Amino acid sequence: MTISALTVDRLKKAKNSVIGNPLAKVQLVQDQVFVAQLISCLNPESLPFSGAKGAQESLRIEAAHVVASLSYGSEEALGVLLRGNAHHAFFYAISRLTETDPPALRAAFSRALRAFISSLADNVGPSLWGLKPETSSIRSEAEEALSQHFQHEFLDIYLPLLVPPTSTPNLSVASAVATSTAQMIACTTRTAAQRQAVTEWRPATDRHAEIKSRRGWEKTSNGSASVPWVARQLLSLLRDRERERDSRLIESVLSALAALSKENPAMANSILKASGDGPHPITTIINFTKSRSIDIQLAACLCLTNTLRATSHSIHPSHSHPSSHPPNASHGASTLHRAPSHGSLHPTSMHGASVEENCIRTIINVINRLISSSPATDLLGASTSTMNSPQTKAKACFILHYLVHDDPSLCHAAFDRGCLEHVGSLIKEISSRESSTSEWDEDEPESVLQLREASLTALASLALRSDDIRRRVTDELRLLPFISRALRVKKHIGTRYAACQCVRALSRAVLVLRTGIVDSGLGMDVLRIVLGKDLNEKSGSALKGRDGKQRESNITEKTDDAMDVVDSTVDPKIIPLNEDRRVLSAALSAVCNIVNDFSPLRPIYLEEKLMPRLVYILRQSDDSALRLNALWAVKNLVRKTSTETKRDIMNHLGWHELLQLLEDPVEDIQEQGFNILRNLAENEEGIAMVFRELGIQILGKLINGMKSHNDDVVLQSTFALANLSNGTPDQQDLIVKFPQLLPTLQCCLSESNASIRRPAVSCVLTLTKKNPRRRKDMAEAGIVGTLKRICEWSGHAAGLPHAGHHGHGHSASISGLASLHPNPPSVALAPGGWAGHPSWGPGFGSWGGTGTLHHHYHNTTVHQAHITGHQASSHSMVPDDDRDVVQTARVALDWLESGDTYT
Repeated sequence: MTISALTVDRLKKAKNSVIGNPLAKVQLVQDQVFVAQLISCLNPESLPFSGAKGAQESLRIEAAHVVASLSYGSEEALGVLLRGNAHHAFFYAISRLTETDPPALRAAFSRALRAFISSLADNVGPSLWGLKPETSSIRSEAEEALSQHFQHEFLDIYLPLLVPPTSTPNLSVASAVATSTAQMIACTTRTAAQRQAVTEWRPATDRHAEIKSRRGWEKTSNGSASVPWVARQLLSLLRDRERERDSRLIESVLSALAALSKENPAMANSILKASGDGPHPITTIINFTKSRSIDIQLAACLCLTNTLRATSHSIHPSHSHPSSHPPNASHGASTLHRAPSHGSLHPTSMHGASVEENCIRTIINVINRLISSSPATDLLGASTSTMNSPQTKAKACFILHYLVHDDPSLCHAAFDRGCLEHVGSLIKEISSRESSTSEWDEDEPESVLQLREASLTALASLALRSDDIRRRVTDELRLLPFISRALRVKKHIGTRYAACQCVRALSRAVLVLRTGIVDSGLGMDVLRIVLGKDLNEKSGSALKGRDGKQRESNITEKTDDAMDVVDSTVDPKIIPLNEDRRVLSAALSAVCNIVNDFSPLRPIYLEEKLMPRLVYILRQSDDSALRLNALWAVKNLVRKTSTETKRDIMNHLGWHELLQLLEDPVEDIQEQGFNILRNLAENEEGIAMVFRELGIQILGKLINGMKSHNDDVVLQSTFALANLSNGTPDQQDLIVKFPQLLPTLQCCLSESNASIRRPAVSCVLTLTKKNPRRRKDMAEAGIVGTLKRICEWSGHAAGLPHAGHHGHGHSASISGLASLHPNPPSVALAPGGWAGHPSWGPGFGSWGGTGTLHHHYHNTTVHQAHITGHQASSHSMVPDDDRDVVQTARVALDWLESGDTYT
């Protein structure tokens, strides 16, 4: 083909031949000369002829259409365009557009750029709806090109296209450019860094004007206090009366606002605080949830969801104990309230309800209507076929997931309004065919597979924080068989991932774990995923049959959780990590729950060689999430178990490797390493084993951990030291005399928050009670003075007993301290969450390992009432979380000053 052969007719023919035909796209891009000429046609300087301007514009428009078509559906075609620098050609062409250029040319270029950049974002991820395979062969190239898209010089080119040109008489053509630009923002803005880049962008003229007006002595204004330019422009389009009938524009703007508001308080607060003529933006968005267009309803609900969830204050039910909800989710809605904030709207609206409550009720009502399995009459006039499409229901389920994820109060608000029943019915409806599991994903369309993934994802989020919901899922809705079948889907990664998340959520309830998870076989299913085995095969005594009673009999026969140790190295015959890393990570999260001490499956997991697999993952995987979850499982395995089992587990993991974990570059890994050490030292035998295997060098590692900038690492290392301080007098002397250990402990007492001071002050008390003559060492380290300041700061008005009352059960052990704390920590069930099951260390006086600092004290029990900040009690100047710290400090100080009289 020659340059002269590239005509408008030929481009139209090429466009028609590749639309919806990935194979034709691959064949077309094999012609490298054609692709080079196609990209050259985007700019007038590179056109193959110098004819009339109208002919040139037509050729450029058709070239843009062809590039847009090639960008979709074929990774190979996209890669060829990417290597041909098509995106740079588009940016350059758009930057050269003038007011005299026809609107059709501007619209074609903006639409083609949106198609091209959106395809790059789909290859890079994360995906917008559900989980997509991470198998792109052009991922690294696409990632580099996409990163340029969010640089200032490129934002300067395409973000101004949100402003429709006033000189264009045709309103629809003018809106097409703004529509494509808003769509591009919605489709490509997926990470926190990308949201920040778009949110903070301002036109070049504004930036230059600020630089010129600022003098050296003037204070720089805080740009975050103003409404971002992109927010103002999007909201302006949303409230434009002349364009409110343009459904594509409205949907695109709402989707762009949703994408920018996700986990972005700056943008979310801008929407909440926006002012101007006409109704408030939130009111406008709520009104769009009543649109005749289903796509606009979904976009409005997603925008409201992301805006509410990104604000700085949580939304909570007015009742203080969600577990008191009635089991029937059809009973009325809970009343929601929200702590006042500077970014809040008017505190009340119609009928005295808060704006946030109206938003949540609106979202839930729309979601329930869209995911309802019954084709009810649509009072808004929308097409029932569109309402009942799998794509619509899937998006509604994902929006429900975004709304309630990791928020107990919102889970119960959705539960009360019947969301769980609708999701459960949907799961049963799409899984009710009498077909074998292997046929599930072989003949089902992709839309149905995505719907199953979405419904299971919503179910997992609803059940993640509530025992009531978990029991309803297992006992009344009886969804465990459907989750089990979903785990066996081979083709669709998202379905397996969502099913693993369901097991993780349900296994957080002790009763469900000990009955439903065991009887249904889900516990063994997720283990086989972690082990890399086929779920449709059965092997081993623990896997015989699918009958619950038989499983229970197998479990009760094994009364000890000890395991056989082959050697301390990884078995070379172990199955490679062939499973998708995200599915494996979700399965590991479920395993973390199932291996807790109260689980009947823990000994069976050990018997089935879980530890060698965990070690294999730790050593062979470079994915930090997989390594973290594997360590989390190890941490729970060594908690409250026999010394023999601890020794066997450490023979697999390796004591030297544990020391390396304590210095891992990833701080979350460090935290889990110190937590493992903490659980190993939860009794006298464990303490002796730690000192025997690691020697005095472990104290140096603890000092490093207690000096960390990460509070979670400091917390776990301090807990580990507190447990080790319960050792023999000789071991305690090693601790007291170790260089810089006591000064480091003093820093934790004086400079850390109450959660870290709690184990630190208990450690001091334990060391003091065993030998009050250690006062000199404590005083030289500044600990005595720090204890005095803690007690003096609290004052006697706190209503706490005097230190002399130590003889009435206020011992130095951490278990004694636990009895004083009003909200004892719960068992660490899985990364990122807690269950309301308090479980303490043995009577010896050690704490069992739990999770992070944030989860340990903010979400200690998921059913506790909402408290804003660490507020002082009405009768005391001491925060509630500090009261046991102050009391223990007084006891320790009393022992240091007059301990000889008690020994």
